[in-house]
Order: sequence, then C-alpha cells, then structure tokens
Amino acid sequence: MSSDIGIYGLTSQGINLALNMASKGLLVTVGNKSSDKIKECTDLAEKDDLEEKVRGIKDPEEFCKNLKTPRVVLFLARNGSSIDRNIQKVVPFMEAGDIVVDGSTDSVAEYARRAADMQEKGVQYITMGIAGSDTDARKGPAFLVSGPQEAYAAVEPLLTKVAAAVDDNPCVARVGEGSAASYAKMICDSIEIGECQLLAEAYDVMRHARLNNQEMANTFAEWNKTEQESYLLDITSTILLKKDSDVDGCKPSDAFLVDRIQDQAPAKRSGVDTLAESVAERCDVSIVADAIYARYASIDKDARRKITNVLKAPKFDWAHLDLQAVLQDQLHAYACARLVLYAQAFSLLAAASAQHEWKVDLAAVARVLSGGCVIRCALLKKIAAVFEKAPELENLLLAEEVGKELAAQQAAWRRVCTLTVVAGITASTHMAALAYVDSYRCGRLPSALIQCLRDATMGEGFERLDKEKGQMFSCRWNK
Repeated sequence: MSSDIGIYGLTSQGINLALNMASKGLLVTVGNKSSDKIKECTDLAEKDDLEEKVRGIKDPEEFCKNLKTPRVVLFLARNGSSIDRNIQKVVPFMEAGDIVVDGSTDSVAEYARRAADMQEKGVQYITMGIAGSDTDARKGPAFLVSGPQEAYAAVEPLLTKVAAAVDDNPCVARVGEGSAASYAKMICDSIEIGECQLLAEAYDVMRHARLNNQEMANTFAEWNKTEQESYLLDITSTILLKKDSDVDGCKPSDAFLVDRIQDQAPAKRSGVDTLAESVAERCDVSIVADAIYARYASIDKDARRKITNVLKAPKFDWAHLDLQAVLQDQLHAYACARLVLYAQAFSLLAAASAQHEWKVDLAAVARVLSGGCVIRCALLKKIAAVFEKAPELENLLLAEEVGKELAAQQAAWRRVCTLTVVAGITASTHMAALAYVDSYRCGRLPSALIQCLRDATMGEGFERLDKEKGQMFSCRWNK
C-alpha cells in the first residue's frame, strides 16, 4: 500500500513528526541521505509498534514510488542549502501536480526562487512552519502553511490528524501567500526569545529580593492562574524546583539545578534574522533586540567579571520594601511588557505581509500558535479575537481593550522599571517595552533636534511643520 506522505530529511523534529503521523494511522515513508538516520527512525517506530506504518527508503526514486499520488513530500533540514540538496535529489522523480512542502528556515528570496523552480517543473510548492519542540512534534505541533489554496487543501487533512488542538480546533491554518508561513514561524521563535528574557528578568528581581526557589516557583505558579497563563510560565515553575539529579554524566545532588548552570545563553539564528527583517521593514522590535543583546552579554562572562571589579553595584536595602507589593507590581509589569512584545512581533509580520503581498491572516496565526508550540498561551487567544474583529489593525496597541489594559497597569510597570534601575538590576526588555509605548504615545518626539544636527553637520536638510510634507529645507547654521 502506498504511503500518505513522505518526509525527506530526518532531523529530530522530522523523526518525531513521522512517529506522530504513524501513531495517528497515516502511512509514512521517510528518506535521508544518511542510512543511519533512516534506521534510527524505523527502530523507534518498531519500539512503538508502528513498524507497519513507517517505511525507510534511502533511494529517491524508490522513495517517490512508495507515495500516493498526488505525492506530498515534506522536506526538512537544518539549513537552506541542505533543503536544496534534498529537493534536487527527490523532485526529478516527482510528477506534475505533486506537492513539495518546504519546512526549512530560510530567506524570502530563497523561498521565491524555489517556488519559481517548482513552477517550471509543474510541481506545487508550499512553505510550512512547524511550531513546537521535538516533543511537540511527537505529541502534536502547530502548523503554519502558506502558498496555493489547492495544494493546502490536499495537505490539510494530513496535518489536522497530527496537530495540537485548542478548544477542539486543530492548530493548522493556511495563513497567507508565498512564504508567509515560514516568516510567521520566525516571528514565533523571536517571541519565544523575548518571553524567555522577560521571565529571566522577573526571576532576577525575585532572586535579589531573597526569595528562595520554592517561593519563586510558587509565585510563577500563581501568575499562571491569571490571564498570563502560558506553557513557559508553567515550565518555569517546574525548572526552579528541579533538583540536580537527572543530568547524564553528572553526579546527582540535592542542589537546585538552575543554581548550578552557567549564566550564559547563546542567541538563536531566528532572533538575529528577525532583527535584520525589522531593519528592512523599518519596524521596532526592541524587546527582541534587547533580549538578544542580553544573551550576547551573558556569553561574554570574562568581560563581565572584569567590569564587576571596576563598577560596583549600588547599595540597595531590599528589606525596606513591601515584598508582596513588589511581586504584584512585577506581575503587572510582566503583563504589559508581554503585550508590547506581541504587538511589535505582529506589527513586523503585518509590515512584511504588505511588502510582499502575502495577505497574512494575523488572527489565524495567533489561533494556530495558541497550542502545540513553546509560546502557547491564553494571550494568543485574546490576540486572535482582536484581529478577527479588526483584521487591518496596524498595531495591537491601537485596540481599545489593549490600550485600557496597559493604562490600568502602567503605574506598576513604571515602579518595577524604577526599582531595577535604583537596585542595579538589568531589566532591559521590560524597559524597552516601556520606552516603545512612551515613544508611540508621544505627540512630539525630540527628533526635530536630530534633523537640525544632521542638517548642521551634513547638510541633509529637514521638513517643516508649516510646509508641505516632502518639501526639504536647509539652514545656514553658522551665519
């Protein structure tokens, strides 16, 4: 019997996705340039009593012969060049009407090139962002898909069977044209980077306030019972209480694991890509930017040690504070900064959609990401509802309910930012979020002085308030 789908390129995510599909009754053919990866996948299938559902075939021609027509082949790889090599091996044995599903992480230009190549061959081409960890791929990830409606219609029933579900709705959607899905997946990854840094900063305030791990875990658990409910909040509580007892190659101890881990976190490529895209689209993603720069600072530990000996932290008496009031303020600050993080991320996605004519359904993106991925949370349901009501909304901050929520909590947010400055604690993403709001609510920014300086030093000119937009003037500053 022919397989329902082929997966070529067995990353860890690909293996787990194949097992997920097999467990849901789909027949899956897997292929890879390395026989070892194919064997790893089929061995795991046998271990789970799924050996009749998963076939491993290395030869591209035989791989394609094992698939139902029109063939659906999902290509996965760690980078774009590997995807191209895999596509070049397999596509010659595909036929007109077959479907290539590109699950790579790459640039808009590369996706456009592949789409044009597939069109020449008569093969349908769609891009897909698989949101979620390797574990989520096995249990049920979220699928963001973009490209021709006809190709999506053929793939949707397969994805629906294996996707996560929220309120009985599968986390699967065609979110737009072109490579919108892969771009949305990049946005998802960058939100995760921002979320992690916001949580780390909240943890740092609690740590400096002398809360122990149990108290911090309890605090995050209580937050998770509010509108801020999320997978990341939930797992943070678990992490803080995890003892150092389940790390391969390390002697178990009763110490908390988080306290024995290096304070160094590498930056993810998707976050750096988001910064580059934000520059191209002239969109402010300062929270993600500060989260990435915080990771760069964490890696440069030698420099931090040296600077610590030169610049001492300010003396600060935590004992005089009302700790419960501080924690309540921190919850409000965290809630506000999260809203701004999502506002920035979705604004960038909307700008890219307009630039590339993707017609992105922002509500669908939010709905899909509300389950099956690392950033799954209650807030995404609220965001989906906002965009369903106002699909053309330029920025989440323009939604009346969002504005009211920020206004109601901004005093607490400002108190937390002030506290961290006075105490000498880094809270760059909380403050970046606040600076973003203060900039956008300001009727007149100090940028007029910048224009004067540019004209005075470089003769670049300026626009005037009392003249038509676009009309440039220059002053003889030294006269």
